[in-house]
Parts: sequence; C-alpha cells; structure tokens
Amino acid sequence: MPFLTYSIEERICDKISIDNKNNVDQFINRIEDLNYKSKAIFIAENKNTIDHLSKKFIEMSKKIESGDDHIIRDTIFRLTQILNESYFYDQSKNNEEVKIDFKKNVSNEINKKLFFKYNKDVFDPSNFDKSVDKFKEDFLDKIKTFIISMNSEKKVINSICIFHKELTNYLLPWKIVDNKRVILINQSIETSLKDPLVQKDPKKHRSWYPENVKKITEGTKILFNWWNSISEKFRPEKFLIVSDNPHPNLSKTHHKNFQIKKIYEDYLFGNQEINKFKANVNFLDKSELNKDQWWKHKRHFAFGKLLSLLIWSEFGIEFINEKDNTKLNSKNQFIIDNNPENEHRQEIMDIIENF
Repeated sequence: MPFLTYSIEERICDKISIDNKNNVDQFINRIEDLNYKSKAIFIAENKNTIDHLSKKFIEMSKKIESGDDHIIRDTIFRLTQILNESYFYDQSKNNEEVKIDFKKNVSNEINKKLFFKYNKDVFDPSNFDKSVDKFKEDFLDKIKTFIISMNSEKKVINSICIFHKELTNYLLPWKIVDNKRVILINQSIETSLKDPLVQKDPKKHRSWYPENVKKITEGTKILFNWWNSISEKFRPEKFLIVSDNPHPNLSKTHHKNFQIKKIYEDYLFGNQEINKFKANVNFLDKSELNKDQWWKHKRHFAFGKLLSLLIWSEFGIEFINEKDNTKLNSKNQFIIDNNPENEHRQEIMDIIENF
C-alpha cells in the first residue's frame, strides 16, 4: 500500500526498559526505512504523545544514574526523531476515523510481511484481490490520509491532475458524413451513446463507442467521488483531467474545443454550478510539449504543483474492469514515483505550472 499508518501506545516512554528496548529499536529501524521512502504516516491519537517523549528525554538527561539509563534515553530520543520524520496526522484536528495499520507497544513488532507490504512501489490488482472496494480502502483512503496530513496547516496539495491522452479519442462524438469525419460539438455524450453511427467506422460492423466511454467513465467516477469525499477543509481545490486536443489544428481555447470540453465535463462530473470545488477537463496543445514522445508515456496521477505524490498508472484512468465495475483491470499496475531524477516529474511540473 502507498503508506503505512501507525501510532504508538500512550505514554509508551514510561514502559521502555533495558529488557524491551531491542524490540523498540527494531520498530524504530523499520519506520526509519519507511520514512526514507516517504511511506510512513504517524497518526497522533493523543496530541501530547510527542510532548511526553520529549519531556521524558529531558527528565532522563538530567538524572542519568547508570549505563542502562543512558541507553534507554537514546532509544527515546530516536523514537521521537522517527515520529517527527514521518508524515504527521493529528487526529484531534479531524473527526474522520483513520485506519491504523500498526499500533506500537513495548512488545509487538512490525514483522517482515507487514513491512514489505508497505515498503514497495509497485501495486497490481492482486494486492487488492482485484476488488475495487479493497482498492478504495487500502489505496485511495491511504492517499486521503496523506493529503489531510499535508494540508493540515495550509493546502500544500491543492490540485489533483490526471494525465490521460486517450480520453479525448474515447469520448469524442463524431460521425462519417459524406466520407468525412465530422465532430459533433453540439451533441451530448448521453445522446451520442444512443446513436449507433457515432464513432462508426464504415468498414466495421458496429461502433465501439459505448465500450470506449465506459473505459473512461468508470475510473473517473471512482476518483471524482473519492476526491469529493475529502473534507472541504483539506480537499485540493482542483481536480483536473488532462487529455489530447480534440481539434489539434486549433488552439485548445478555440470555441470548438471549448464546446467539447464542456460536453466532457457535463458527462463526467454532472452539474457543478452549486459546488465550491469544481472538476475540469483540460487539453494540451502540441506547442506546449517539448518532446515528440512526451504524450505517449504520461498516464500519471499528480498531487500538488510540487508533486508531493506522483503515481504512474499503466492504463491511466482505465484501471477498472470494463465488464465488471466491481473489479480492477487485471492488466493495470500502479507505480509510486519518488525518484526526483525521473524526467517525467519535471516535465509534469512544467505543464501543471501552466494550469
């Protein structure tokens, strides 16, 4: 899963002894490794937890009586340090229940199976038993917790940007008229779905438009509803899907492209006039791309202008099984990209900056 959520037993510092400090040290080492990959979120169930540890450290520093006291003091210091280095989620500032994967006491431990479950970057449908509900709980809800932890003081993550080049081609309503392809800029997707001639190739026995639309809408609906489920206090203000320019020879701001944009938004997101937070579709012009191959490989979910989190989805937004929307697309995988040297990151940041 993308993040381990953990907490510690209240006043654990009073229970650490020379007999159990090795167990606590092992826990510290595990969290240090997860922190190195930005994969641990400390859930502060009690806002005084870190204060207790700090006060205990200072108290012991003033009256160290033995080598054992010195060792225990150093363990408490390291424990405080790893808590501060994890992402911080203050339970007292948010009434929403958070799933805690591990609650540390002086005797339990993060075993190898649990550690490796979270210390990975690649996730395929088998990690969620191919279940959409399990994916929501174990993947999306963890990202929600991460967003809340980042946005507690100010909205560091104020946008969710989804790159999916194929969305335009799959949703675009067009017909062959007098041997020419004509884009229907005044016809809703609902109407187009009832029209057997939309996206009908004369050489094919039927149109695959309904299937194409479903490929896009199922994943979009999951992400859009999930974004709306985040409390307004912490929710990123922008939810944006970026796709290809429907009329590549026209500017993306041309009225024909603007009309297509509205058709897409009305179908994917419904009536948003009364909503404070609005989801949008935006198009990329070729002039905005600095490399010919740029678009082919961008199927990323980008969180925030500084990419606090970047996820590559092999099939982009098409991560739902088109024949059974309770299951994930069995061929898709999600990869967490934490590598600052990856060229994709800088290229995506440059595009988001323009939005």
